[in-house]
Amino acid sequence: MRFTQHQNSSVQDPLSGERYLNVDLGGPGSGYLNSYTGTNDGKLIEAFISNAAHVKRDLIPVVLAAPHGLTYFKDAGFTRRMQTTYRELIEVQTEKIDGLTSTLTVNTDEHAIGRAGQKQKETIGSTLAISEPVLTWRERVNKPIIRFWDTLVRYLDMDPETRRPLIAVESDDIRPGFTYTPDMKAGIVAFIEPDIAMKTVIEGYICYNFYPIDDIGEITSSMDIEGDGEMIVYDIKFSAITSNNAGTRRMLQKYLDNMSVLNFTPDNLIVWDEKDPLYQGSNHDGGYDNLKNLEENPSRAGQVDGLTSREVAQQD
Repeated sequence: MRFTQHQNSSVQDPLSGERYLNVDLGGPGSGYLNSYTGTNDGKLIEAFISNAAHVKRDLIPVVLAAPHGLTYFKDAGFTRRMQTTYRELIEVQTEKIDGLTSTLTVNTDEHAIGRAGQKQKETIGSTLAISEPVLTWRERVNKPIIRFWDTLVRYLDMDPETRRPLIAVESDDIRPGFTYTPDMKAGIVAFIEPDIAMKTVIEGYICYNFYPIDDIGEITSSMDIEGDGEMIVYDIKFSAITSNNAGTRRMLQKYLDNMSVLNFTPDNLIVWDEKDPLYQGSNHDGGYDNLKNLEENPSRAGQVDGLTSREVAQQD
């Protein structure tokens, strides 16, 4: 096996300024990807490092802000339950996430060059594809998931009978002169695609104006004397104004750096002590199902939920 040493000993990245050893990948001293040299003619066996394909990893959803309208319920306990349920459904209970995109499209027009039918294209614009996130949940016993989203839509967005958000009736703070802004019904949710080691943000999306649209979970009932029962799965689409760029990735890298990773090494699961205050909020396999305990122990949780979009803006 022979590796070719180039005449120049190093090459400089024009963006970061970092210098890399200029050796064909897979050769002595390599161990990183070097797009300046790559391979020579096809995929060489000894260049197995540069031949490595990118494999997309599962997204990590992070609720940055709950809908501000949840803070207007008279019962503070109910408000807190709605906020924690909102976070847990999105961050913990989601089975599938789809519909996130940031595909760049260059729009062109063309004009004739010469008489042979050749055309010269000119750029007239560029656009980013619109994300319409679709989150999937498998319903739990007695249908708490659809009850939650039904309540959220009726109270914060629009009730089908009154064509008004019911929180306007529930709350004493919504009075004449009150401006019902979009953050009353919408949250802010980030989606992080990490690398395989869960240390680096590969793709990051921040979805503003995030609220459910279209069918809010199909509600049907039936009877079949010869049929089996069936589980219920909801695919709920959300509105989103999506940011995905280098700045977004840098911001979400800070979240990933401080995020607690549970069950990353299943052979080393925590053996819980019943005296541990987190024990009652644990599902006893290293994960959590009680967000209240997470809030009381932020060092163990990594984050505390319940911020509204207005509070996030105030922090910024």
